[in-house]
Amino acid sequence: GHYEAIAVAESLLERGLSVTFVTGQPSFAPKLEASLSAAPALERLGAQQFQLLTYARLVEVGAREAKIAFHYGGERTVRADTVVFVSHNVCNRELLDALEGWRGNVTAVGDVVSPRFLQTAIREGHLAGRGIA
Repeated sequence: GHYEAIAVAESLLERGLSVTFVTGQPSFAPKLEASLSAAPALERLGAQQFQLLTYARLVEVGAREAKIAFHYGGERTVRADTVVFVSHNVCNRELLDALEGWRGNVTAVGDVVSPRFLQTAIREGHLAGRGIA
């Protein structure tokens, strides 16, 4: 429902591939609707070899195919040479924990703090960089 999956779809389409975009959401990118970004992205994608399946989820990946199940019932198998799974973010503190006890400045940003959208993580990193004296 956000930028990451759209960026993957656009990148694949730019390479001349066809894309079947599967989302469990009732619409294409609900987290972008408030910024009015969803409709233009859908127009760009829809002008190419793009198919949108809503209220659906990936249930199985086979040899050159993927099985999709719809929340309202039924399944469908689609041809798939590549499957890109975009999911919720999770916090990753490995580097921060490894730096515990280090005497230099450490500023936690992005998914180290908690799951973030990409734009928020970039802003936090930018502000941390600007704060270096």
